[in-house]
Amino acid sequence: MADFDIKPASGTGNSLRLKNEAGNIVLSTNNGTGASSWGAVAPAGTVVNVQQAVFKGNYSDGTADTWKDLSNGSGNELKVTTATPLNSSSKFLIRVNLGAVFIDDASNIVYFRILRDSTAVGVGDDAGSRIPCYGAFRGAYKEDINGCGPFSMEYLDSPSSSSAIVYKAQWRINGSTFYANYAKADSDSSHFPRAISTITVTEIAG
Repeated sequence: MADFDIKPASGTGNSLRLKNEAGNIVLSTNNGTGASSWGAVAPAGTVVNVQQAVFKGNYSDGTADTWKDLSNGSGNELKVTTATPLNSSSKFLIRVNLGAVFIDDASNIVYFRILRDSTAVGVGDDAGSRIPCYGAFRGAYKEDINGCGPFSMEYLDSPSSSSAIVYKAQWRINGSTFYANYAKADSDSSHFPRAISTITVTEIAG
């Protein structure tokens, strides 16, 4: 049985495009390079793009009662700026994994949330002075606590946007100090961690 091939004419700039009955592109090759991409009417549920940011290194901060980014101030931060969405019906699956998180006081609480641009997504309802967040936990064991993590968040967001979006993880503590990727009682010992934290954003056609 012979193969049946469909391909564009030879030459730079010639693309093979599959369109629907309205003339909108469903799938195309890119400018004669052979790379394929989904068009604006890709099938719903199709994975369109995947991006990830990795936050490495030791991080600690004692700022209380304010939401803060995971950032070392030198370009290393737990943040993804998406590519321009395929269209405004795209959904974005955000997965955050904090490799190791610690609190240095058993009486305090650390809260976490996902931020889309300047809007918190996937958080609880407002209720009085309570703090809407994705999740939280209280310190345990003893004051020089060496372990509370890891901690994960996952949320499917529908931003209805045609512009690039910034997704990032934030934390907040009501006192004491928050640590990420390592332990407060850090030393050169085989049982102390050196972890990484990640945020992965997957665009899915709507």
